[in-house]
Amino acid sequence: MKKVYHKLRLTFSLIFVAIAILLLSYFTFVSFYQGKFFPGVKIANMDVGGQDSSITQYNLTSEFKKRSTSTINLNYLNQTFNIDLNTAVPASNLDDTIVKAASAGRSGNILLDLQTQLKLLIVGENFTPELTFKNKAQLLSSINIINQQIKKEAIPAQLVFADTINVIPSQDGSELDSQKLLNNIQKYLILGTNAPLIIPTKTLQPNLTTFKAEKYKKALDRVKTNPIKLTFENNSWTIDQATLYSLLDFDKTTTQVLSWENGEQTFSIEAISFGQTKLTDSQLLLDQDLLHSYLKNIAEKIDQPLKEAKFLYDESTNRVREFEPGQTGKELNIAKTTTLISKAVLDPTITTITLPVETTNPVSTANQVNNYGISDLLGTGTSSFVDSIPNRVFNIGLAATRINGILVPPGEVFSFDAYLGVVTAATGFKQAYVIKEGKTVLDDGGGVCQVSTTLFRAALNAGLPIVERTAHAYRVGFYEQGGSPPGMDATVYPPYVDLKFKNDTGGYILIQNYMVGTTLTYKIYGTSDGRVTTVGKPVIISQTAPPPELRKDDPTLAKGTEREAEHAIWGMNIQFARTVTRNGETLINEVIRSNFRPWQKVTLVGTKE
Repeated sequence: MKKVYHKLRLTFSLIFVAIAILLLSYFTFVSFYQGKFFPGVKIANMDVGGQDSSITQYNLTSEFKKRSTSTINLNYLNQTFNIDLNTAVPASNLDDTIVKAASAGRSGNILLDLQTQLKLLIVGENFTPELTFKNKAQLLSSINIINQQIKKEAIPAQLVFADTINVIPSQDGSELDSQKLLNNIQKYLILGTNAPLIIPTKTLQPNLTTFKAEKYKKALDRVKTNPIKLTFENNSWTIDQATLYSLLDFDKTTTQVLSWENGEQTFSIEAISFGQTKLTDSQLLLDQDLLHSYLKNIAEKIDQPLKEAKFLYDESTNRVREFEPGQTGKELNIAKTTTLISKAVLDPTITTITLPVETTNPVSTANQVNNYGISDLLGTGTSSFVDSIPNRVFNIGLAATRINGILVPPGEVFSFDAYLGVVTAATGFKQAYVIKEGKTVLDDGGGVCQVSTTLFRAALNAGLPIVERTAHAYRVGFYEQGGSPPGMDATVYPPYVDLKFKNDTGGYILIQNYMVGTTLTYKIYGTSDGRVTTVGKPVIISQTAPPPELRKDDPTLAKGTEREAEHAIWGMNIQFARTVTRNGETLINEVIRSNFRPWQKVTLVGTKE
């Protein structure tokens, strides 16, 4: 037992002595570096471990002051250029950086400090001061002045046309590498390096290099003897030497020489890119924008919109006939054509390209339609436009011809705007009165809403779901003629306001109109599925009196004359119910509302002498 006790006592004694020695060594280490940087500390990549911090601070700040007010001399070939750093007024947080470096491993937390000191011993730490300029523009100006004096512009290659095409080689240019020089000066100022002596330069490549010019020559020689012929049906276009030259890319390609060394030999390649996209040799030759423009001109002679045939239901024979034939849609695939031409430019075996034109055939013909079972009148809508000005009558007729004979497949949503198209003078419409931006004004297409209103009524009576409908801003008298109640209208304003309804009958429906005198009628034909539609009478919920008359001076009217610019119209909240049933099942049960604003009477009073 005594032996075990003596062994334990001896072990603890040895451990205690070892700890004491370690602590003594550590405190001796710390004491030795009192007022000095710990080993492993660097400032601006300079090893300052073991140096007196106060002396180091004095030396470094003195050196920074000396450098920041110095003039550096830069050599380029046989020339010398000077940059006065003092004019840029450099400033640095060098003092703070030195204090931070001196504090490394001295936080007061013995465990944390021990960890930091070990890290410094093993891997070290670099403390880099931050650099600013109070007048950096002056430094950049000095660099730019030097660049202007040494810059050598690149000379592009040239194609000389004679009996054969000759290539005059390009010449590289050079210019000062401003960013690299600025970085070198900044490193010098923060004490990281010695003063730069040599002006760094970078190579300038011409837009058209010899390498690329030779490619052009090859392509131009190729089409001189074997032009590329583009064909579609009975039409053809030829890419000859003049045409190809007009499509070549002389400006957009950037070229860079990449080089590397292997022993005593130096190898180089010419790397070419178009923007950020890597292209093939043949694509590099052609300006993609010019080629697309060239192909768009061809497409204008090929492309044609798809038009579905328009049909007429003959009630006497219960048959459908085609009164306006459909048109096959054609569209040149420019992307595919671009690829084909790019490939052919350097391949003399390709002399003819059949243009890739995508075609789309109309869905239905008269024979097909007569197999769709269109045999019943599903709904009718009527409106009158008595007292309309001639331009309004014209627009009603034009819009009605566009929304006529339309076949709507089962499950499809019909869009009035999609068939009407753009409403402008350029598309044939004339000016008549419309509601626009809170005013009644003359504008292209006034009267189109007579057509959408009439079709809306037909869709209501046919029991079709109304997907989108918007009432007019105020009550319009045209839509209340012939005993029609208010609230049965639908305005359109392509492409923002539309009339849409869905064909949920399970079969095809046919939209057809008739215009007799000043009455427009729409009929929707299809196959009856037994649905019964009930459209209630509109009920007025509330009315609002128009604001007081507004009288405005008009210098274009003679003094003493007046003209009514806006009529006074009562506002009205109105609604009507609609139910659609089939075999006892309710398909639609809805209330359709209209909120017409009160409209102020505006009278223009002449002031013209």
